[in-house]
Formats: sequence, structure tokens, C-alpha cells
Amino acid sequence: MLYLLSARGKLERESFREAFGSLRPEAGNEWRFAMRWFGQLGHAAYRYERGRDILTVLPPTLSLLPGRGDGGSRFLLTGMRLPGMVAELAQLKSECVSVYSIRQHAANDHLLLPDAVILEGATSDIQNIAKELGFRFQSWMPTTAQWMLLGGGLSHYKASMIKADISTLPPPESPHRYFDPDLLAMKPVQIELGGVLPYCRDKGALVEYEMRRGQERFRLWLDGIPYMVEPAWGRYIILERHKRRALQVRGNKLLVPASAQLPGGIGLAASLLDGLVPDLQRIDGRLYHEYPATAQAMLKNELRELLSQEPVS
Repeated sequence: MLYLLSARGKLERESFREAFGSLRPEAGNEWRFAMRWFGQLGHAAYRYERGRDILTVLPPTLSLLPGRGDGGSRFLLTGMRLPGMVAELAQLKSECVSVYSIRQHAANDHLLLPDAVILEGATSDIQNIAKELGFRFQSWMPTTAQWMLLGGGLSHYKASMIKADISTLPPPESPHRYFDPDLLAMKPVQIELGGVLPYCRDKGALVEYEMRRGQERFRLWLDGIPYMVEPAWGRYIILERHKRRALQVRGNKLLVPASAQLPGGIGLAASLLDGLVPDLQRIDGRLYHEYPATAQAMLKNELRELLSQEPVS
């Protein structure tokens, strides 16, 4: 999929769905999750606007990873990747630079995500390779991932939200879904005319409407006013409003509900620590993404400020 995205430069929702379905027809609607992960792994810019998901491939980039390997500094390759590129990297490497690939966790094979490609060696040698191939080179200290967290959290996102035109929304009795902060799931709603909604528009609700093709589907209701919202951010705004804690720390791993993925730059920062989609674990009947110790160490003290979430131990 990354080869296709790199060749085309941009894929909208329908194009991505068709391509994904032709390669992995048994995966059903998993293309939705795959599309978001391509963005969170740093290979493409993911946008959700006017009811459309859009991926735009990013330039090939070598970004500094936390911790040193036996051979020196470690850099992750993200962005555009064409057939033969990794082999070319291996041919260009000096004796002091190692190039190796790490497969995604087996639980995520169905998402058709690329292997993580890591270069290890002296920073100056890796920078020379990036220059020769025309790659971007990011050696911000202490790591690119921590730099990404400066993009802001819930407060910054809420300040940028735009009110939606209420006249364009279907009537309340039309079939729709809302995010249940206790179940961490979207639940269907169908009420009679004049019936009572199972959520409160004043207290806060993330609602997914059945809209015409090409229109934004999600609305965030706050204090009786609907806003346009990216659903990943909307879920954490609702969790904040309802004072629910969704994240856990077990051992040295950070557990994030699969139904409430880390949004925006926060999710990107966590993925830029190793280039892998976190492993899936089922705990007490619920699926969680299990982030490694490096993500737990970096994010644990940041999540209160960024997402109003303090992980439960």
C-alpha cells in the first residue's frame, strides 16, 4: 500500500478503500484503521475534512529515535517509499552504518502497513546518506517524537474548532450513532418523534450522522452547540467532559483502547518511537493497543496536560 500511495502521491477514502480491498478483500472495513495508521506512522499526512479522509504522502525522512543501539544513533525512515529504495539504502551505507527492517506485529498484518526501516550508526554518516538520496534529515534533540508533542493537546484543538450549521443536520429521530464514554464505543440511536435522546447535547456528545456523500459525518455537541470535529479528538473531548479515564499502564506498557486511538500529533509521536503500530491485546473483553516502554515513559507525564487523561495503573 505504501508503494501505491507513494506512486500516486495522494489517496482519498474511496481510492484507498478500493486498493486495500483488492489486496486484502477478507479484511472488510479494516481499511479505515489502516488509513489512519499510515498517517500516524508518519508516512502520509492524514486529513479528515468535509466527510472525506485524505492521505497525502510525505517526503522520505530520517528521524532520530530515542536510545542508542550498539552501533550508534538510530534513525527511522518514514514517508514515501518506492520499490528498491531500501535495497539502495543498504548499498549506500558505509561500513559504520547498519540498515535493518522490523516487521509489524503479527496482529496487525491485515492492515498492510510497511516494515519499520531503521538506520544505525554515526549521525554524520547517516546525514550524508540522507543528503545523497535527497531525504529529509531530522536530528532534533532529544527526539523527533518529543518535538511532535509541542503541537498541542485538547485545549489547543478545542480553541480551533469551528461551529457547524445546525440546519444541515438530520432531525434527532433519524438513525445515527453516538460515542458512549463508558463503553468507549459508538452506539446506534433510533428514537420515535419527540423521544428522548440517550445523550445530552449540553453536557457533551460526539455524534455520527448519516449524511449525504462527501459531507462531514461527525459533530461534537458542547453546551447545545454543534461543532465540526475530527473524531479521534472528539472522543477525548467527551472523555474529558464526562471525567472518564480510558488509558492504563500495566507493567511498563501504555494501554490505549483501540476504539479511542491517540489523536493527532500525540499518536504520531508515540509511533515515531519505533515505527511500529502497537501490538493488540484483549484485556477484560476490550481491545487495547499496547505501546512499548519508551512510549509509556515519554507520554505518561504528558497525557494529563495533553488529553486530560491520567493513565490508571
